[in-house]
Amino acid sequence: MKDIDHSGVRSYFKMVFSPPVLFVLILAIGLGLRICKLSTNELWLDEAHSIFIAGSSLAETVENLKHDSHPPLYFALMLAWKGLFGESELSVRMLSVSFGMASLGAVYWLGSRLANRSLGLAAAFVAAIAPLHVYYSQEGRMYIMLAFFSSVASGFLWLSVKHDKKRYWWGYTLAAACLVYTHVFGWFALPAANAFLLLKKERRLFKKLLFHQIIVAFLFLPWVPILPQQTGQTGLWMRPWWQATPPALAIPKTLECFGAGGNYPRYLGFFHVSSLRYISYAVFAFLGIVALAPMRDRSLVAEPSATEPPPTGSHPADPSEVRSVKTYLLLNLFVPLVLPYAISFVKPIYLVGRNDLIAYPFYALLIGIGIVKLARFAWVGVIFISLLAAYSFSRLYSIPNDGIDKETVEYLAHEARVNDVVIVMGLRFCTIDYYMRREGARFRIITYPASMRQHPGWIDYRLTRKELARDAVDATVSAIAETPPDRPVWLLLYSFDLTSASGGNRFEQAVSDQLNRHFWVSGSNDKLGVIRLKQKNQPSSY
Repeated sequence: MKDIDHSGVRSYFKMVFSPPVLFVLILAIGLGLRICKLSTNELWLDEAHSIFIAGSSLAETVENLKHDSHPPLYFALMLAWKGLFGESELSVRMLSVSFGMASLGAVYWLGSRLANRSLGLAAAFVAAIAPLHVYYSQEGRMYIMLAFFSSVASGFLWLSVKHDKKRYWWGYTLAAACLVYTHVFGWFALPAANAFLLLKKERRLFKKLLFHQIIVAFLFLPWVPILPQQTGQTGLWMRPWWQATPPALAIPKTLECFGAGGNYPRYLGFFHVSSLRYISYAVFAFLGIVALAPMRDRSLVAEPSATEPPPTGSHPADPSEVRSVKTYLLLNLFVPLVLPYAISFVKPIYLVGRNDLIAYPFYALLIGIGIVKLARFAWVGVIFISLLAAYSFSRLYSIPNDGIDKETVEYLAHEARVNDVVIVMGLRFCTIDYYMRREGARFRIITYPASMRQHPGWIDYRLTRKELARDAVDATVSAIAETPPDRPVWLLLYSFDLTSASGGNRFEQAVSDQLNRHFWVSGSNDKLGVIRLKQKNQPSSY
């Protein structure tokens, strides 16, 4: 009987499961997760603040950033982006989706250059379904850009070390400059490269690295005059969160957030206590141990192929070189975490599950190494990670959004009249102002404290009782002066003490004392935190 030729079947499966096809499939999964329910929830404070800072011109962006603590790159991009696509929830968040997808490509590229396509695919898959990566790919903020530029910068640095070519060094310089222009945490990522070259005793390359880092610093000089004008207090709100972490567990909790199926901080939109957290610890710890163990390191060596050569780049020639790859990844993972962690004992700047996203790509690559080294059992790791991610996504997509400001504006549009006075307390001003512009609502807005107009994204808890009393008097006098006798004043409440460990209720007390002297309550909406006030000694008909 003639033997059946299976070569055609094998060729078909090789084509179907080829690296390019698998990479496209991973991108499709990643995109689906990142656009799922993208515009369902209203913008929250930080996202509305991003739009406020971007302003309507680059000059306005720079002026607004004088009252913030971030570099300008993300906001300059947001300015251009909303000029092209508008300010809707969908369009604002699509900028982050774009960088989230680009970050997946960067992780694949970096893994392929460090080892082979198998590592690139495994790491890209881990990042594609990572709940934290997806969360920040859906948020209108700059954090996902940190993950993208840190991947690109470290990739160019690796190629520079291996090949010492100008195009790679200048690629590193440009990516590193974008990194530090994205967020101040970018500076914490740069020393990882210095530590790597010091360990390798590459003095000549170390000098080249310093030269290009000096160029990065030189490129940052245009922003230096703005730094003294930027406030140094915006991080004060981090102190209660830092103390509640607790500090000793900050880095382990970051690694927990980097995985899937674990717990996430209370300030993230899908905070929950996971019933699978111990399984998550076990799965990711196991993959991490497999990744760092010396066994099966040969699986990371690039295998030459007559039909599909590996991509241009530097790949380990033998398992001993894999140790350099692991060292490089470990340094890029922990240096950007350890430096701000140490500083936070003096001034808290470390926030679990936010700024630490700069180190995420290297976590994904290490977990990817663990998956690749499982060889024919890699599918087991993939399934476990997928199931844990599915659990976290069930929470991410199902926990109701607690935003009420869009509904509040709709309520005012129905109940109030044009030019009615609305006193907006605290951090509600930023999102209220955004949705009022979106709805075309025209009211006379008075902010309390008054400084919220300059920096609507943060509250200056350094204000004294005397300064608060003055702001309360000014708000009350303006409300009386601008309100006809037959019209109400609308008060939008905000619980200051929920965000401060320094007696936030003194803010509420100051304005309550003034308003109670001149107004009485004629109605309220407790769900939306809206109070309707009428001037005393005025007709009560409304």
